[in-house]
Amino acid sequence: MKKLLPFIPLFFVIYFTSCQREVSQPEVSNGMGDSLTGNLLVRSVSLWSDGTTPAADSIVTEYTYNDSGRLVKKEVTGQHPIHYRRDAQQRITGITAVLPGGDTAYTKVFYTGATSTQVAYLLHGKFSAATPLDSIVYTYAGGHVSNTYLYIYSSGTVQFSGFQKWQFDAQGNVTQSRQYTSDSTFNIGYTFEYDGKANPLYSADDARLQDEWGYTCSPNNIIKQNNEYSGGMPGDYVTYTYLYNSNNAPVTGQHIGPAIGSQTEALRFYYR
Repeated sequence: MKKLLPFIPLFFVIYFTSCQREVSQPEVSNGMGDSLTGNLLVRSVSLWSDGTTPAADSIVTEYTYNDSGRLVKKEVTGQHPIHYRRDAQQRITGITAVLPGGDTAYTKVFYTGATSTQVAYLLHGKFSAATPLDSIVYTYAGGHVSNTYLYIYSSGTVQFSGFQKWQFDAQGNVTQSRQYTSDSTFNIGYTFEYDGKANPLYSADDARLQDEWGYTCSPNNIIKQNNEYSGGMPGDYVTYTYLYNSNNAPVTGQHIGPAIGSQTEALRFYYR
């Protein structure tokens, strides 16, 4: 019987791909007056197109790191910064972000032991609320997350909301995620394929598994995502194609497929 702890809503960001192609020189500057020789991602840019006009609207994400090279702040166009608090072991212990209206959302991260990097559970709430709102409980198998159990705190009680099952490959990439309702009915599933190159968005913090999705918790770059739906709905997919610099770091990418309709996303990555 799982301990009922108050579920962080899932924010699934779809980042996915296909054929890989090598380039000896990057096709874009990093905008910082030097060459793209570093491997620490400091900026990523997303440009969307409807297929008939050039991509113009952009979403820029800036990444800030501490002296140990671990992420401590992320800033996305039009959003308040997300701050990551870490302990002496560089484990994330808290995440905060200002919400529309001025309130602040927080996530508290609890580990399975004093020196463990495996997350036991998360508590998610708002500073204005007297009690936690949601929680996620983690279980593990073979060193990776196997299940995440989702709970909602509502009207003074904790309610089981559903769960996810996770699978990983030998490199630690998420190969499958399947969501189920509280009565174990299948809802939606995702399978992923990867290249063999280092993912610049990778974070080893399993605390971010739920709200950051597979593109940050897998050490290699996703090249294809397949969706599976409940109720007999046909599946669809998204693919990515990357261009790499001499360090095998992606400097550009393209994201396209039926799962995002007629749109295409062009990506730019900047390093130091």
